[in-house]
Amino acid sequence: MLANKIKRLRLHMGISQVHLAKLLKTSQAAVSHWENGIHEVTKLKLNKLRLLAAKNKFNWGKDNG
Repeated sequence: MLANKIKRLRLHMGISQVHLAKLLKTSQAAVSHWENGIHEVTKLKLNKLRLLAAKNKFNWGKDNG
């Protein structure tokens, strides 16, 4: 599930929702909503998350984003 993947990436990076939000130029509330499956991630933000995953040697995989 994409929501869990975003949270696992953030925890893998050892950062807060606020820090991830700043990296993605979005709000902490948006990150929280993504992690809880309340809102979908835009394609632009999803691509940025994939880049962060690669940079941080996190196995993003192919399912759900």
